[in-house]
Formats: sequence, structure tokens, C-alpha cells
Amino acid sequence: MKKALLLLILNSAFLILDSFCSAQNRNIDSLFALIKTDKADTNKVKHLNALGWALMYQNPDTAIILGNQALAILTPVSSQEFSLAKGGFEWVCIRSLRAKTLGNIGSYYYLKTDYHHALAFYQKALKIDEELKNQTGIANGFGHIGLVYWKQGDYPKALDLYFKGLKIDETLNNKNRIAIHLGNIGIVYFEQGNYPKALLYYLRALKMAQELGDKNGIGRHFSSIAGIYARQANYPIALDYYFKSLKIAQELNNKYGIAIRLANLGSVYAQQNDYPQALHNYFKSLKIAKEIGDKSTIALSLSNIGSLLTSIGKYQLAEQYLKKAIVLNDSIGSLNQLRYGEEAISKLYETSSRYKDALIHYKKSIALKDTIFSQENKKQLIRKEMNYGFDKKEAASKAENDKQQALAKAENNKQKIIIWSVFSGLFLVVFFAGFVFRSLRITRKQKNIIELQKK
Repeated sequence: MKKALLLLILNSAFLILDSFCSAQNRNIDSLFALIKTDKADTNKVKHLNALGWALMYQNPDTAIILGNQALAILTPVSSQEFSLAKGGFEWVCIRSLRAKTLGNIGSYYYLKTDYHHALAFYQKALKIDEELKNQTGIANGFGHIGLVYWKQGDYPKALDLYFKGLKIDETLNNKNRIAIHLGNIGIVYFEQGNYPKALLYYLRALKMAQELGDKNGIGRHFSSIAGIYARQANYPIALDYYFKSLKIAQELNNKYGIAIRLANLGSVYAQQNDYPQALHNYFKSLKIAKEIGDKSTIALSLSNIGSLLTSIGKYQLAEQYLKKAIVLNDSIGSLNQLRYGEEAISKLYETSSRYKDALIHYKKSIALKDTIFSQENKKQLIRKEMNYGFDKKEAASKAENDKQQALAKAENNKQKIIIWSVFSGLFLVVFFAGFVFRSLRITRKQKNIIELQKK
């Protein structure tokens, strides 16, 4: 049964490969070949992880299965860990590989919008990395868990974790992760409506991603920047950035990215009252999101379609789409998207003169807004950034202080050397003077003796 299931998974995954570029095909084909011949050891775990990561944006279901296969191999190995020397090289390698596998599975669940399981796996991975004092793993864990809290509308927790991850990665000079943290921090400020600060972080992230040649990151930051211009009604620039972002997602065959960027393009067209073009992009986004099981983008597209149908007076059909979006957002715990859905359906009922229903959903949207954007939350957001800024200033001050102390110590040592040099010089002068004086005295005595002998 297990062999049949594995063959089914492998066959279905092979079908996915037809849509990949040739380079990806070669890489994935080689990974499949290795997995078929690998023994059940840590090498196979590494190959399963690599294959799962390569497939996660196209088929997270297969990626989850591959991740669980890797865990199944690690579990009996992990049970032998305590027979190994704790803290030894082999023990650390096994624990580190287990943390990486757990983190990968968390990411696959995150893409499936299964935030409950994603958070559980991320926390397990973080715990191991903290035990190992693996700073890279800890920073990654903070960033991943922050994403879950962001999706759940808990911006203070998300921002706190982003800044913690950023601080560690800055210490490690991990530029790729620094760019990711900066982009994620920008998204929190964007959701708060602080567009100047969001743009500042987006541009810093984009510059770093461009320096690294990270195409996926470049595409993601293009999309984020486009969102700001769309909110500011600068539609030509917004469309330009969205199309650049979409092109990169298509080149990478990132179906998640393609789906979300099509939805974003649709929103820009809708804002310009180009409803046919908007609907075209919304339905394309919905189709791809359904194919990959991306519930978050499915809900977003349903909500977008419902709002557009409200604008053109198709109230009954609009209600169907908006209700589906609300139910889906509620099931995945996406508070911010749920708030937008409640606002949209309230507007629908108000426009169609169903004022009682409009008031019910308006109150729900206000309650969600108060939860997400409460004054306490705003204060916490400010504190998180202030703490990060204080830590950076404190670190810079400490570095400057250490530098000054080092310079003072060097100067002090220099003065000591000069003093000892002068002292040594004077000692030598006195010594030689004494030696010369003694020599002169001896010479004089010898001369006197000779003179006396002559007499």
C-alpha cells in the first residue's frame, strides 16, 4: 500500500514537471533519481527536502508528503540520538536536519493557508534551533512565525518577530534574509496605512534583492511597491510594477505569485472602472488559486469579484461570491481579509437598500478593525520599532565605545613604550657614563702607579 502510494505521488509529481523550465527539469529529475536509489539515511532526507522545496510553489501537497517522508526517516535516527555523544558533531547534524525539515513542512502548510499546522511546525523547528544555538535557524524561525501572525492580523507580534529576525541576520550579514525581513516589515506598515514608511522598507529590500540577483525577491518587492502606488491612485506606475512582478513569477513558474499578481492587476483595473479587464484577471487568478489550493487567494479573488459585481448592480450574484469569501477567510483565520469581506458585503446591502443587513456586517467589520488596529496595538508597533532602533543605536554606541577604548588602550600602550624607551635610554646613558667614568678612574690609577714606579 505504501509503495503504491509512493508510486502514485512520484507519478503525479512527474506530471507537474512538464510545466517547468529545462533547468528546473534537470534538477528535479536528478533529485527523483537520487531518491529512488538513496538508502534511508540523512542523504535521502536532504534530497527529499530539496525536492519538496523545488515543488512547493507548484504543488505544496506533494511537498508536504515529501517532507513527512523525510521526517519518517529521521524519527528512528533521532531515537538513537541520546546514544550519541550529546553535543557531538553527528548529534548536532541530525538535530539541525530535523529542524530544517520541520521548518520546510511548516512552509508547505503556510502556502496551503493551514496556519494552525504551519505555526506548530515552525515552533518545533525554532525550539530545536534554540537548543542548538543555531542563529541562522532562529532568525528564519522568527521570520516564519511572524508571517503566520501577520496573516492572522496580529501585527505587533509579527513586527516583533520580524525585527528580532532582522537583528540576528544583520549580525550574521545574511543579506538574503535581511531583504526578506525588510519586505515583511514594509507589509505591516502598508496594512497600517503608513505608506511612506512601507515604501522606505520596500525600496531597501528591493535594492538588496537586486544586488543579490534574487529574482523571486525582486518580483515580490515589485508587487509590494505597486500596491502603494495603487493605493495612491497612481495607476500607470502601479500597473508597470505589477506587470514586471507578474513576468518574473511566470518565468519562475511561481503559481502562487502569478495568482496573487493577477488579482492585484484586476484591482487596479477595477479602480479605473475597466470592469471587463478586471473580471478577466480576477477569474484567471481564481482558476490558478483553485488549482494549487491557495485558499487565501481564492478568498481574495471571490471577494474582488463580489465587490465588482456590486459596482455593476449584479447584487444577487455579488452576494454569493462575498459570502463564500467571508466563510473561507473565517475558516483560515485571516482577520484582515475577513474585515475587507465584511466591509464589501455591508456596502452591497447598503447599495441594494438592505439597511438592516448592511448595519450587521458594518458592525462586524468595525469590531474586526478595532481588534487589528486598536490603540494598544499601535503603541506596541511603535514600541517594537523603537526597541529595534534603540538596540541598533546601543550596538553602534557600544561599538564606538569599544573602538575608543581600543584607541585609548593603544595610545596608553604607546605612551608606556615611549616612557620605557626613554627610561631605558637614560639607563643606558647612565650605565655607559658610569662605565666610562670607572674606566677613566682605572686608567688614571694605572697612570699614577706607573709614574710612581718610574720615580
